[in-house]
Amino acid sequence: EQETQLAAELDQVKAELLEKQRLQSQYSELKGEEDRVRKMFGSLGERGAEVNLQARSQLNDVRVIDRAIPPKKPATPNIPLNLGMAFVVGVLGGVAAALVRSRVNETIDRPEDVERFLEAPILGLVPTLPDGGTASERALYAFNHPRSQPAEAIRGVRAVLQALPTRGAGRCYLVTSCLPGEGKTHTAVGIASAFAQLGNNVLLIDADLRIPRLHEVFGIPESPGMADALVDIEDPFRFVYRTTIPRLHLLRGGTKVEFPNEMLSSPELERLLTKLCAGYQVVIIDTPPAGVVTDALALARQADGVILVVRKGRVPRDLAIKTMRQLRQLGARVLGVALNDMPRGKEYGAGYYDDRSRTNPAPTA
Repeated sequence: EQETQLAAELDQVKAELLEKQRLQSQYSELKGEEDRVRKMFGSLGERGAEVNLQARSQLNDVRVIDRAIPPKKPATPNIPLNLGMAFVVGVLGGVAAALVRSRVNETIDRPEDVERFLEAPILGLVPTLPDGGTASERALYAFNHPRSQPAEAIRGVRAVLQALPTRGAGRCYLVTSCLPGEGKTHTAVGIASAFAQLGNNVLLIDADLRIPRLHEVFGIPESPGMADALVDIEDPFRFVYRTTIPRLHLLRGGTKVEFPNEMLSSPELERLLTKLCAGYQVVIIDTPPAGVVTDALALARQADGVILVVRKGRVPRDLAIKTMRQLRQLGARVLGVALNDMPRGKEYGAGYYDDRSRTNPAPTA
């Protein structure tokens, strides 16, 4: 018990010694801090005495070197500098934007793209039709609005086609496109009606046996038509329908077939077209998109020339080049490109154009 008591007292004495050592260290730190503060206070007192002495003696080494003069013009904004920088940035930004757009835009967008990438002439620039109207009204817009810009553009295409030589007495043109929705059918109807207005007997053939459209334009049943005439080619004229447009006749798509490409590639097709071309002065063939299916390629060699309809900013450039190359490899005579859906822009000689409907409606069938 004594040993335990002595050990406890020893621990207590050790703790007290440690506490005294800590207090001794703290005292030493505070003593050093006090000395530093005293020295700083003494130096500040000396500096304050010097300042007071200098103020009393009124000694000053400050003198005016140059007096402030009010500026005659504002320092900012610097209008000439800003205008110069804006001009430089605008020019460089415009050039950069044009380069980026030319890199990013991989479609046929301008007439220069047609001549550069497709290596084909421009037959015409067909402007955008006004919004609204049914598919039939849009297809017959050039006929129903003879003084409009679209009608004038179609007549320009007709004039170019008239100047081109043909293989025989009649004219047989094939109209196709690269993709659906490029205005191929509308262009075919417009060209056919434009030739009919010249007094030619015109036949418009719907050779799109997959998705025929021309019967919807004229509001008549789908069959009988071309598919039926290929089966019975002895008298194909009995399948021809007389439209509401004077001297314009229509051969519809006809009965649905399971293998349209095989029918259009058959020997009967050449015999059928020979008979039909002999009965009309102008034959316009509306085909499926050549960039999607090969039906148009099978018909291309049978026509005097191929008209490729391209909608502005829609067709990928590579697909258009591929389609044009395929047509030429098959021996087709590509007459040129009709660039569709072009913006009207500023109308020069606006008095020569208007979108009024014709005053003398076409006679019924």
